[in-house]
Amino acid sequence: MIHEYINSDSIFIKHSTGINSWPIPNDAESLNIRAHLMLEKNETFIAKKKVLIIGCHNGIFPYFCLKLGANFVKGLFLNNGYVETAKNNFQSLNLNPNKYAFEETSPQNYLKLIKDNEYDTIICLHSAAYYQDHYQFIYELHKKTKEVAIIDSLTANYTLLLGKKSIPTLEKIKKETFSLPITNYIEENNQIVSYSSETLFELAFQSTGFKFDKIDWRKHSDNPITNWQELISLKSKQASHWTDLYSSNIAITYVLRKEKTSNVK
Repeated sequence: MIHEYINSDSIFIKHSTGINSWPIPNDAESLNIRAHLMLEKNETFIAKKKVLIIGCHNGIFPYFCLKLGANFVKGLFLNNGYVETAKNNFQSLNLNPNKYAFEETSPQNYLKLIKDNEYDTIICLHSAAYYQDHYQFIYELHKKTKEVAIIDSLTANYTLLLGKKSIPTLEKIKKETFSLPITNYIEENNQIVSYSSETLFELAFQSTGFKFDKIDWRKHSDNPITNWQELISLKSKQASHWTDLYSSNIAITYVLRKEKTSNVK
């Protein structure tokens, strides 16, 4: 049974701009399931730990971590509007200000400035795209986390599902290419972002010294889609369940463990 951390009346839902957005909505159902699989099932790495969250959005995942007993949570986001919203949400809930902090900053710069093993656990939520070199990103995670990193990211397959923007790629590059260790660079919101294949991510995990476990989301969909080609059309996107993004490797979630840490539950 999935624990209900928040409901539709939560301040985090009311102050969210992507409640019904594709590919992954910020509604109560999806947030509670994500909290369960990514955090609650890895509570050993959250409770009584110092946690960094890259891509903290409006503070919802830092909130989950505090609910699971984290000693301290730091949230990073590039957009100051979201950072201010996160601060306001936590103040509205009268949460202990000594237990959390939020900062508008570049994660790349922040990771370079902090000490090695600064955090027990680092969680990256759909922020890997803003790193041009994903090997370097994983390398930095390995240096700065003491125990575990949890990474939730869209993959290169996502770049094939962007309507007209994806047509040139679909016409010129074989679909099988995206099962190889590649990174595809596209322009989004006037900046270049990068999406890597699952194969490249796993090679980066191995080469930097992480042991890793992939989180399986399929049981949370009645009829999971396993082929990303089935989600190319707008109609199929509208009919899909958000967990289909994970079952078809459009999105992936991994728990990355340094030596001497226990396996995922």
